[in-house]
Amino acid sequence: MVDWQLYKSKPLGAVLTRPSTEQDRLIERSFTLPRSVKNLFISERTGAYIIGLAKAYELSTDHAPVIAFIVLRVGFGDNILAQLPSLLSTELKLPNDKAQKMAREIEEDLFGPVRKELEEYWRKNPPSSRQSGTLARQGSEGGVRNVLNLKEQKQPPMPPPMPK
Repeated sequence: MVDWQLYKSKPLGAVLTRPSTEQDRLIERSFTLPRSVKNLFISERTGAYIIGLAKAYELSTDHAPVIAFIVLRVGFGDNILAQLPSLLSTELKLPNDKAQKMAREIEEDLFGPVRKELEEYWRKNPPSSRQSGTLARQGSEGGVRNVLNLKEQKQPPMPPPMPK
C-alpha cells in the first residue's frame, strides 16, 4: 500500500498537488535534473525529513507537500536560494525567524550534499524568469540582492541654519 502522505512530501511527489497540466510540465523538467538531485527529490528519506521538519516547526503534516514543492522550485532554479526563507514565511505563514531557521536547515541538510551539482545545473539551465545574477553566486554569497545601501544614497541638501 502506498503512503500518499510520504509520497507527496517528496519534492517530486509534491507535483501531485498541482493541476494536471502543470504536473506534466514539472515531470518533464525533472528529466533534466542531475541524477544525484533527482535521487534526492524522490527519496523516501527526503520525504520523511520534510515531514519531520514540519513537525519540528509545529506545523501540520499537511504542510509537508507545500515545503516539498518549495524545495522543488528552488531545485529547479525557479526561485533563488536566498528567497527560500521568504517563500517559507509566505506560504506556510511562519514568523520570519522560524522561516530563516527552517531555510538554513533545508539548505544545509537537503541542498548541501548536492550543492555542486545544483550550481552546475543552475548555470546550464537558467529559467527565463530568473532575477539578475546567477543562482550559484547569489546562493553562495548568502545575501539578498535588493538591500538598500544608505551610504551610497545622495544626501538631501542641508537646511539653512535657524536664525537666533
